[in-house]
Amino acid sequence: MKFLHLSDLHYSPEHDGRTSRNLREGLPKYLREQSIRADEIFITGDYRHALLQKNVPEEEAAEKSVNYIWEIASAVGISDSGHIHIIPGNHDRRRNKSLKKVDEIKKEYSSAQGTFSKKDLNYLKKNFSFFQAVCEKLYGPDSFWRDALHTYRCAGGAVLLCLNTAIMHNCDSDRGKLIIGNDEMDLKLREIKREHPNTPIIVLAHHSPDFFTKEEKEAVENILRGYPVKLYLCGDSHKVWWRAVNGYLEITMGCMKDGEKTEAAFLVGDTNRELYTVYHWAGAWEPYAKFNQEISEWFRKNTLEQEDFPGGKCIEREQQSMQNEVLLPWMKNSISCRAVFPKLLMEPRMVSEKLRRQVSFSGILDEYRNENLVITGGAGSGKTTFLKAMFLYRNGDNRILYLKASCMKASLSELSDYEKNVREILEGRKVKEPVLVLLDGIDEAFVDDILSSELDKLMKQIVCLERVSVWFGWRSEHYHKQETEAIRHGIVDIISVQPWEMPLVEKYVKTYAQETGQKKIIDDFKVLLDRNKAIKELVRSPFHLTLLIYLLENKEHSPEIQRYFDSKDVTLFELYQQFFECWMSEEHERGTSTLEREAIRQKLWDIAGKLYYECSCTVEEVDSAVTDLLLFSSLKYPKKAVGFWHRSFCAFFCGDKIFHSILQGGEAIIKELRIPLRNDVTDFVRSAISTITEEKKLMEIQKHMADIYRQIVEPNEKILNGATRNMIASLTRDEQFYLKNELIYLLTRISDKAGIAARLLELADKVETDSFMRLDLAYGAVLTELSGIALDYARTLVPGSDSDLVNRSWTMAYFGDVLANPYHYRDDKKDSWEKSRKVRLNRFQSKERKAIRFRILDIPLMYCFYASRDWVDVNQEDLQIIRQVDVDCSEYTEEEKLFLKEQKKKLLEEYEKHMGTSCH
Repeated sequence: MKFLHLSDLHYSPEHDGRTSRNLREGLPKYLREQSIRADEIFITGDYRHALLQKNVPEEEAAEKSVNYIWEIASAVGISDSGHIHIIPGNHDRRRNKSLKKVDEIKKEYSSAQGTFSKKDLNYLKKNFSFFQAVCEKLYGPDSFWRDALHTYRCAGGAVLLCLNTAIMHNCDSDRGKLIIGNDEMDLKLREIKREHPNTPIIVLAHHSPDFFTKEEKEAVENILRGYPVKLYLCGDSHKVWWRAVNGYLEITMGCMKDGEKTEAAFLVGDTNRELYTVYHWAGAWEPYAKFNQEISEWFRKNTLEQEDFPGGKCIEREQQSMQNEVLLPWMKNSISCRAVFPKLLMEPRMVSEKLRRQVSFSGILDEYRNENLVITGGAGSGKTTFLKAMFLYRNGDNRILYLKASCMKASLSELSDYEKNVREILEGRKVKEPVLVLLDGIDEAFVDDILSSELDKLMKQIVCLERVSVWFGWRSEHYHKQETEAIRHGIVDIISVQPWEMPLVEKYVKTYAQETGQKKIIDDFKVLLDRNKAIKELVRSPFHLTLLIYLLENKEHSPEIQRYFDSKDVTLFELYQQFFECWMSEEHERGTSTLEREAIRQKLWDIAGKLYYECSCTVEEVDSAVTDLLLFSSLKYPKKAVGFWHRSFCAFFCGDKIFHSILQGGEAIIKELRIPLRNDVTDFVRSAISTITEEKKLMEIQKHMADIYRQIVEPNEKILNGATRNMIASLTRDEQFYLKNELIYLLTRISDKAGIAARLLELADKVETDSFMRLDLAYGAVLTELSGIALDYARTLVPGSDSDLVNRSWTMAYFGDVLANPYHYRDDKKDSWEKSRKVRLNRFQSKERKAIRFRILDIPLMYCFYASRDWVDVNQEDLQIIRQVDVDCSEYTEEEKLFLKEQKKKLLEEYEKHMGTSCH
């Protein structure tokens, strides 16, 4: 949990003066500038300056204070008062003119008993009418403080014990003589222990126990000693200081006014990382270096000893933090989401790739606990969810450890104690008992070829560890790209998390709707499924399903979302586009985003462009609509992004930028398409183009691309303006090559009623001699039904030919079986072709026209793939699919049908021979 702690607001702007006014006004701005976000806000008393505002009506003073609290809350990303936690201070009560009654109560009170009489307690509570006014303004009629002396509430994986230590603070001389009713506090703690066993406790109070009577202080600290108290946060003294008590930290914050005997300050804490940073006013807001160094030093000295790990308290802290995390950032900020990870845990179907059989969710630990394993699947398939479930709910002996793979590359200063300990185990530190480490996100930590040697070194190191087994969370396409001899020999099996089937999808939707109290989502989802067949395929990805639910939650607030749902087709691009538009609206409404929409889009375009090809990039922007979609490496309010919350966002923003360049035409297209694109980006681009229904617009963008291609191959012609011609002339040979390839690819994926693509392909057939250009030309010809060009190329696809090697190589890199440039890779090492194989088998079973047309190339290419691998991949399931593929369709000419029948027969005969079966 990340929190912001403030104390002693003494909000009285009419009496502030220049410096207090500056620091108050500067605080929300500074919080935004530093990208300081919080899950919860703690304010430990004194919301007004009672002496200066004695003639100001309580309602008026309370409203001003609460308005300022909301300014601060908005700055750190909080829009729900349920995440703001306040306790009363001595300025939030009326002072008794007669001390006689107060003295009588003091005399009757015994710290050993710790109780006030019911009559006395009612009398004391009535003095807090101003505090109740603040609660009314902040919480409405459901204030958690109503009729309470002390109370508690749960937040962020902790219990907040909220104390009214000002109950007997009637005048300044009472400091050092305070009593608080410790019996009520003890009863609340007993209830907490019963209802929330082992949950860490944070105490919120206005006063340090140092201001209690000697007997009361001893009683309070003795009571707290018996509970898992992690922090005691307070104020009142207007100074910043800290002390360690019974193993926990007591931290006192300063105030929000400037003066000779005051320190204006606030605290930012991260309970998961145990990072606590104070900022103070020194003419401007800045980190309080001396204080922060002291706190850091205390934690360094009190870090758990290595022998306490695994099994130590830092594992419990990690679990408590993870258990209460909302799955994704937008769910946390959605309309009424209170659902936490356990409730939304679905058990997906999982398959062993080596044994070709299903593996049960509950039985996987029994079978593989002491083995090295890859947990793989497509983007958004739920790999991380599965691994976290193992760490949280299959981990009775705390011998299962979860770690993000990025921690293996981060500097030690960025890691928590828990992360350091797990990393040390993977680096060779001995363990007394066997442990299982779940190392998640390999594909994000080791993103490209440059890091292959680092990954290979890590794998060689891990397979030699004693009493340590590792399950790697690894996206399937990246795993097959990076699979080396060391990896292959170190892994016992590959368990693939399968796309969700519809019953699982419906169960998730129902659970989510019930947990959030939005049962209407169930009916809305059913209507959506009935209306649009494409939805059924999209929601097989759990990640896409979460995006869709977010839109369903917010559709009442956006007519665009409703129009999107009313459309006949729901494309992949539109799903992300609508999410992004809704996301920006929500962030603007919360007040944490102030950038214009196009500025947000531009910044995310730039960041995505860098992160798609690099491991990290520096991010100067602090606007929440930008930063909350990113992952950062450092634990301290960082500036270094290492990825998006989900990798597919990176591909979406890259594709979105390319789509906008295609609409713009000219130099914009050249700039974006002069580098090779990967499959996930082109999927978004093609999906985006498919959303254009206006024939005139489609012809316009086709002409944009065709003119650029013609200008490249006919440089002496003045097809484009001078500036664009000069830009083309300045491109390197490779850049021109990539540009032509992408132009042909995209141009032939658009409906060609005007014949623009066909004419361009006929031109390309005359001028292109490069093997990869001929490949692109052939695929384009298949789609535009230029039968002569397509069949001429298909006939060259025989084992050992140049077309064979080029086509296999490009296919492997493009569809993600290997991590390489599609135009540089050579498929000569018999790498796994799982992704490429599945794409073709899926197209063999599809009834879509495009998939049917592609069989002209797919069937001979499949023969080449099997032959290149000595037919070792043959299996009964694939054989059945090949047998049933239809090659006698109306989508083919008679010549094409004849060719395909010959190719299918040839493939089946060879396949069945190596299967040892007879031909049917």
